[in-house]
Amino acid sequence: MLEAWATSEQCAVRLQSARGITVGTTFPDAAQWRAHPLGALGGDQWSLELDASIGVPPARVNALSIAAVALLAADAEGAAAAQELAERYEEIDLLYRVGDLLGSAVRIEDA
Repeated sequence: MLEAWATSEQCAVRLQSARGITVGTTFPDAAQWRAHPLGALGGDQWSLELDASIGVPPARVNALSIAAVALLAADAEGAAAAQELAERYEEIDLLYRVGDLLGSAVRIEDA
């Protein structure tokens, strides 16, 4: 999405997190970035950064900001679902292990 927008606008664009995570393209390489805060998403503060030397209309920046927020929110939701699934798998695995231990400790009298 970012690459397509950068190509159509002839403007470098990236998403930057407060933790230093960078997602995006540098087409063309930007000497200076202008940040547009997006807010907290997925436990981190994000901003949309554009090449400061290119004058992009505010309406276009707002449209890209909305799409970027949706993209980051979907990514955060996917990561949360994967974490939840991993935790459930660990719980189920633990229950099976306990069941195996209890089952092997019980003596079955002749039936």
